[in-house]
Amino acid sequence: MKIVLVFRKQRAGAYSIETLFRTIAQELCKNAEIVEYETGPRWKLLMDAWRLWKMRADVYHVTGDVQYFIMFLPRDKSVLTVPDIGHYQNGLRGVKRFIYKWLWLILPIRMAKVVTTISRNTLERIRIDLGIKLKGIVVNNCCYNHIFLRTQKEFDLEKPVILQVGTQPNKNLDRVIEAIKEIRCRLLIIGPLDQNTVHKLNESAIEYENHKNLTIEEVFKHYTRADIMCFVSTYEGFGMPIIEANAVGLPVVTSNIPPMSDVAGDSACLVNPFDTKAIRDGILQVIHDPAYRKKLVESGFSNAERYSPAIVALQYFSLYHSVAKRVYFSTQI
Repeated sequence: MKIVLVFRKQRAGAYSIETLFRTIAQELCKNAEIVEYETGPRWKLLMDAWRLWKMRADVYHVTGDVQYFIMFLPRDKSVLTVPDIGHYQNGLRGVKRFIYKWLWLILPIRMAKVVTTISRNTLERIRIDLGIKLKGIVVNNCCYNHIFLRTQKEFDLEKPVILQVGTQPNKNLDRVIEAIKEIRCRLLIIGPLDQNTVHKLNESAIEYENHKNLTIEEVFKHYTRADIMCFVSTYEGFGMPIIEANAVGLPVVTSNIPPMSDVAGDSACLVNPFDTKAIRDGILQVIHDPAYRKKLVESGFSNAERYSPAIVALQYFSLYHSVAKRVYFSTQI
């Protein structure tokens, strides 16, 4: 079975989709021929489509972000993943929002043989916010990268390192800054910072360091340096840092709203992401209660097993096999 994974054009700082499906591909290649195809600029769309058709694959999987590519591929061989619709919900207005809704979301969803999402929360957002009534859709979990292995690190009670992954507005960094400004700690931020955020950090006298445009190996290195993962996002398609922290052995403080609460289960301290005091109290509980912290870490290892590369790859292999054999359902709208 020949499977082509179609990726967006690589750009600095954006690696979540690629990391997920390249991890899955490492598992899938044991049982199938896997081709990873990175698309070019949009003006080369037709050339990319022609090259993809020439590959004569059994399955073409558009993995996200460039959903419109599905409209140029053989429908009966096509799988489309819609990771989330946050950009449509929160990042666009007017004509751009209308165009994005139809060309990136509604038409690709209607034309794909099979549509997958990465969480039930995304599924609900598609149904409610796009008004699409899907009778058949697959929810396949994300998995962590093989590189995220268990590490042994003594918790720093004097000045714990708090890891914040992501700096977009939904990552809630402003509230995290407010929550920790009276806690003796060091904030390790992955992602670009604007001047307003730098000013808030300095004004709050928070000791911090900032890193951006990292490789996955560099990201893992910073996980191993941290004592706590703080991921109190207000919106996510899934919440990958939660299971990455679980796999490494970091206690996690995350949001008590889907999908974060679903992904974490009992392996994280769940707090109201809109309440600064709740965030502070959660972080302090992890710092000052060693039994609770140990429980979170142990539960995290168990939780991470649900999202191992082998298990998630098996879900996708089963789906691809069904599409290739033409026995899978058509998505009905």
